[in-house]
Amino acid sequence: MKFSFKGHPACRAVLSGAVSALGVAGSSTMARAQTADWVQPATDLFGDLEVGLVDIGAVIVGIGIIANGIYATATGKLQFEQLAFRIIGGLMIVAGPAAIRALLS
Repeated sequence: MKFSFKGHPACRAVLSGAVSALGVAGSSTMARAQTADWVQPATDLFGDLEVGLVDIGAVIVGIGIIANGIYATATGKLQFEQLAFRIIGGLMIVAGPAAIRALLS
């Protein structure tokens, strides 16, 4: 590979070495990309995040619905709009990971 770089010979040597290293790294990355194993760590990470976030989100939505029920009992006023938003939020928490699974498969 020839390229022209006018500068100090040491700089040319370093630049030439860097270009060669990028070429070697690129070829090994392409070899790894030909197999499907390189995707596995990312899909495992998404699976773990999905389970953890759904668990946390379900607890938060549940606490919100309980708080809404306590408030409605104490005041005698049920706030349907807040309850509806909490239920819709719970549905989004469940539907989001299903969408991730569908997109990754």
